[in-house]
Amino acid sequence: MNWSIVAGSATGLHHVEAGLPCQDAFAHSRSGRWFIAVVCDGAGSARHSDIGARHAAETIVQELSLISDMAPGGLCDARFFWHKAIIASIGSARMQLKKQMPEQGDLSDFHATVVGAVAGPDYGLFFHVGDGAGFAVERGHWESVAVSGPENGDFADQTFFYTMDNWRDHLRLTFFDPAAEVITLMSDGAMAFVANKLQNGLDPKFIVPVIRYLDTVDEQTGSKALTHTLDSPQTHAITGDDKTLLIALKRS
Repeated sequence: MNWSIVAGSATGLHHVEAGLPCQDAFAHSRSGRWFIAVVCDGAGSARHSDIGARHAAETIVQELSLISDMAPGGLCDARFFWHKAIIASIGSARMQLKKQMPEQGDLSDFHATVVGAVAGPDYGLFFHVGDGAGFAVERGHWESVAVSGPENGDFADQTFFYTMDNWRDHLRLTFFDPAAEVITLMSDGAMAFVANKLQNGLDPKFIVPVIRYLDTVDEQTGSKALTHTLDSPQTHAITGDDKTLLIALKRS
């Protein structure tokens, strides 16, 4: 199985105007039979959320890649295996942050959401804490989409973070068909124009021309073009939030 992976991030105008960095992050790997990717969105209210997002994305992908060759093929065993592995990788990210923090620091200073994907020959799955979204679909069948949607609290702008004490209560796993040929992960900011209005699928007006272009270029060129799109006046006009989008395309 061969995956072509492109990804990009853009700092939202709200952060540009405030002199803040982009608080989104992403990481991905291809490890043997497996594609693994994570997108994290740092909380705007947390002082070091950019660090928390980057640390989580890199740590989770690295640790899951190390054990992916041991993953079972059957779904029952797979759910137990990946649930345990994902909890361990997020726990490791939390533990490492605690060791690096100054004595007066707190994990809440590093608040970030996590949305990730693992895809192999027998199944794929999303894992998710907080908002952002993951979509998996066969080409051309945009109405038949596996979705891992955002989880918000009592208010639309409230969500959950891997740095919270009760993060395990909000960890969700969603399996999807291995026939999926397009996997997307995105932060909350990118959902405004990548997802459809109901947020239960991708917007064909956006994703179809993007994929058509990505089919003609290499990963580096595709990632640069995607970043340019995320940082364009058109997308900034839609939302002032940071925007991250990762697209994985299955190649024959």
